[in-house]
Order: sequence, then C-alpha cells, then structure tokens
Amino acid sequence: MSCSPPRSRRDSQTFYDVGTTPLGQLQRLETRSGTWEPHLGGVSAEAVEYSRDGQNVLYITHPDGELWVRRADGSQPVQLTKAPMQAQIGRWSPDGRVIAFAGKSAPGEPRSIYLVDTVGGSARHACPKECGGNDLAWMPDGKKIVYDSWRSGSRDLRLLDVATGEVTRFPGSERLHSPRMSPDGSILAASRFSAGGNKLMLYRFSQGVWQKIEHPGFEDWPSWSHDSQSIWYYDAVRGAIIRYQVRENRLEEMSALKPEDMTHPEMGYRACLGILRLEKTYSKARLEAASERAIHLQTFSYPSLKSILKHSLDRQLLLDSEVTQPGPQHENLRGPHYYDPPHPLVQ
Repeated sequence: MSCSPPRSRRDSQTFYDVGTTPLGQLQRLETRSGTWEPHLGGVSAEAVEYSRDGQNVLYITHPDGELWVRRADGSQPVQLTKAPMQAQIGRWSPDGRVIAFAGKSAPGEPRSIYLVDTVGGSARHACPKECGGNDLAWMPDGKKIVYDSWRSGSRDLRLLDVATGEVTRFPGSERLHSPRMSPDGSILAASRFSAGGNKLMLYRFSQGVWQKIEHPGFEDWPSWSHDSQSIWYYDAVRGAIIRYQVRENRLEEMSALKPEDMTHPEMGYRACLGILRLEKTYSKARLEAASERAIHLQTFSYPSLKSILKHSLDRQLLLDSEVTQPGPQHENLRGPHYYDPPHPLVQ
C-alpha cells in the first residue's frame, strides 16, 4: 500500500491519510474476435496455469503473492499459501496432485522452490539447500524439476531430484531461463539472454540438442498450447502476443497487448502505478537503469520493465548496436570494402 502525506483537521488531534493498493484484472483473449474479456470474475491475479486435464487452475494473487487453486469454472477456491510467504510462479505436477512454486518465505528472504499439495496443507522446501530458482517446470516423469539458477553469478538450468534433493546441471543451458515443458513431454522450451533481448530456444529430447528459433523482437513469458503444437509469448518490442507454430516454424501476431484495447482503459493508469511500485522492490537506481534499457530497446510497458529487472538486464553494460557517425574520409584510408569486398576475389 502507498500512502499520501498525513493531514489533520484544524484544532483536532485526528490525522487523516489516503492509502492505495494497485490491483490488476485477469483477462482472457478471445482469438476469434480479438477482444479481451475478464476471466474468473476479473480476479486480481497473475501467473495463471491450468492443470493438464483442464479441470483446475492455479494463480498468484496480485499484489499479495498468495497461491490459490480452483475449478476451471471458478468454483471451489482453495488458498494454498498465506502472507508473509510470497509465491511467484506455480506449476502443476504431471499427476495434478502437487504444485511446485518459486517464492520467498517472507519479504526480504532468499527465493527458493517449494512444494504444496493441491488439496491444501503446509508448503515445504523442495530441496535441502536454497535452490534460488526464479522459474521452473516439471519433467515428464514427475520425479524431477527443471529450474533456472542464478547462484554464484552463473545463469543456467538445473535439475532437482524431488525425492533426494540432488541438483545437477542441465546440459548446454548456459544463459537460459524460464523453462517450459511441452504437455506431451517431448520438448523443453526456454529463453536465452542475448544482446538484443531474449531469444526462444527448444530442446528436443529425441535429439538431445538445443535449437535457436530465429525471430525478431524480445521474447518473454512463453507458454505452451495444450496440444504441444505452438508456443505463445509476449514480444516486448512489438508490444504484442505472438504464437510460434513449432512444426511449421512460423510466427503469427495474435493480439496487440495495449491497455486501450482491453475492457478497462484504466489499466494504463494501473500499469503506471505498477511501474512506480517496482522501485520498492528493486530500488530507484535499478528502475532508472531498466527504463534506460527499455528506451534503448524501444519497448514501453510494465511487463517489459519488470522482465528487465527480473533478469537483471539493467545491470548489464548498455552498448550501442552500431556506429551512429561515419568515420573520416581520406584517399589513403582503405575503408571496410578493402577487408570485406562486395564480390569474391578471383584468383
């Protein structure tokens, strides 16, 4: 909650203050009409994920960070975590009985991975030591969890054995984050840090190698379709939701993610409040650095700023992608064509 300076009435010992708590609204995109509509009653929530059978849904309330599950029709809500614990990302186990989530036991505490039964109960640590994961996904057998590790300055994916707590490194996962397992268990998708922003990567278990998907823009918040045929993600540069068809290797813009196109235009005002609230979590200096990077990338939205701060991109050196001024001209200067001729030399 943010508060205005307190004021008092004349000749009174009573003080008055106005406090505000920014809320969001969960919305769904109707792909046929291209319109946005409130979902689950317009609850103030984020990080939504449906169970594999589509019968239940989990979400994290905003801004409280509490983990809830309920039926897909919105009935039978069950609260799984309470303050001061802060949940951030939740994932259904393959059998739908357990939810793994990244979160903090209290504000200011280190981030870790927890497990909680979907019927309720106390959340428990998934590993004996602090895993420190920001995002995670279940492996197809339900025995391991893959998560992105940010410990000791390294950024890669790790495998956590749920039964033993043993942690190993996922092969070839340097600079990867946001793991997403396809519902059929055949492909692991992830995002890779690069100079121009996040890039989509696919790991086919049948081949055992990572494949980079060439696409413009800044990929973020990827999510698989239930038939494992496509990946939806937010392009922070375009300000749009993109669908990537895996088999066809084809990109398709599904909707522009702009507040004025949604049901409630005041969400633009709420987005501004959300940006200001980021200062409390990351500091004013980091928010300003993130804003500078966002301007450099030509992406102007709350999700873009939050993603830059989440992945610590604001702490990376900002370099110009190209030289903006031409070099000196002189007949004795060879220039770039001497070293890179337009046509191959003939011997």
